[in-house]
Amino acid sequence: MTKEGKGHINSLEQLNVRFSGYFDGRIDEIKEEIRQVKQWPQSVNLGTKIRRQDQELDWLKRLIEEMQKAQTYIKSSIDKELI
Repeated sequence: MTKEGKGHINSLEQLNVRFSGYFDGRIDEIKEEIRQVKQWPQSVNLGTKIRRQDQELDWLKRLIEEMQKAQTYIKSSIDKELI
C-alpha cells in the first residue's frame, strides 16, 4: 500500500474518533437535559419531555453501535488489504 493510502486510513480512524467523541458528548448533554427537565415545575408536561429525551438518547446509542460495527468492518477490511 502506498504512503497516501496509509494517510487515508489514518484519516478514517481520526474521523471515526471525532464522530465517536461527538456522540458520546451528545449523550452526556442529553442526560443532563433529562436531569434538568425532571426539576422543572409540575405545570410543564414532564412526561412528554422526558420521553422525547429518552427516545433521542436511545437513537444516539443505536447510532453509536452502528458506527462501532462500521469501524470494525473498516478495520477488518483494511487489515485484509494489508495482509
